Amino acid sequence: MTRKCFVISPIGPDGSETRKNADKLLELILKPALEKYEFEVVRVDHIAKSGSITADIIELVQTAELCVADVTGGNPNVFYELGRRNETGKPCLQLARKDEVSIPFDVSVIRTIPYDYSSAEAALDCVKSIRKFVDEFEKNGYGESGSGVSLATLSATVDRIERKLGALQVAGGGGSGLRPQIDAAFGTDEWTAQLQSAANPRNAFMKAIAGGDLESASGLLPRLAKLYSGNPDLVVSYAGILAGFGDESAKDLALRLLEQHASGLPLDTLKNAIGSIIHFYSVTDRENEAIPLVEPFIDKALQRPDLDTDDKAFFNNQLGKLFYGAKDYKAAIIRQKAAVDLAPDEPAYLYNLSLDYQADEQTAKAEKMVDEYISLGATSADQLSHAVEIYREVGRIEDAERALDNLRSMDPVKAILINSMRGLK
Repeated sequence: MTRKCFVISPIGPDGSETRKNADKLLELILKPALEKYEFEVVRVDHIAKSGSITADIIELVQTAELCVADVTGGNPNVFYELGRRNETGKPCLQLARKDEVSIPFDVSVIRTIPYDYSSAEAALDCVKSIRKFVDEFEKNGYGESGSGVSLATLSATVDRIERKLGALQVAGGGGSGLRPQIDAAFGTDEWTAQLQSAANPRNAFMKAIAGGDLESASGLLPRLAKLYSGNPDLVVSYAGILAGFGDESAKDLALRLLEQHASGLPLDTLKNAIGSIIHFYSVTDRENEAIPLVEPFIDKALQRPDLDTDDKAFFNNQLGKLFYGAKDYKAAIIRQKAAVDLAPDEPAYLYNLSLDYQADEQTAKAEKMVDEYISLGATSADQLSHAVEIYREVGRIEDAERALDNLRSMDPVKAILINSMRGLK
């Protein structure tokens, strides 16, 4: 079975500086570093044309044997995916471009390797550093070794710090004489880190997300919304991240910001915010409630002049998922078919349309969609599981067994479950 290394990285549009940096990191450093270990190195734009966070991407983030995260630029999607990776405890190597001025993490806690491809010698140094990191996991295994980041209710700490700072400033005489009073106030010797968190809630928020401390991140979000009220792009990105984790207040904030600023938001921000809101309603089983709230945003977004066909497919797919969750399968088919017509080579959209047809008892059409995404190369265990189910339903046992064999190599546990449920040997 080929091992996967998933690259968590800002991508950007074709030709942009962000894309050029991502491509150079991939081709000049990551692939040369990992080829000796026989990893298949995968980046998001290799598996999903939309470039947005989807269930398939999160599955790769969480199941790949190794992840590499480029935190250069503080991209919110990167921190969201990094947080989802850290949930698993599996290894993730963190990189940042050498000239990055400010990395929003405490690098004494999270190991960060600076990269530089300005010369062959610089790139080779980074390749060696990465191999040294990977050698540890080759020796000890890839099962359980996360970054170890942990925060203890950071938002409450921030409020407590702010309440006490005034009294400390009055009592202190400056210099080292203030240190004992701060230690006494907080009951800890870690006052420096806590003061930094209070002074920079944006960094604290991203650290909380990366460490999986959603309670702290939720508590910090109102402060961020107030501090960056003039930057709705930033705030809606952070609200969308938390909404995707199922945070109700973050979802409400994201909706309010979309109502006020949707037409002026960058396209990627709008796509990720809408995707996160829809994910919130899906995981809370409230799709019926979401449709009248989200459909107007999507219909309006589809009129934007900066959309290409993949963007239009993305928005139709998102709405199709909502209708499917609401059990309005006819409406789901209309939207999902529009997505497939716009992006016929996207396996995730074909899979979703097959689910719609199956739910609407149109088995022959569901089978056709399965054939199409299998021919393109299924990208997730869910797609293969569905293929096993459909092929068995229509009597194509050999095809079902082939799909099951592929599933075993991708997700052995799910394959065992499907095998026992379907009675396949």
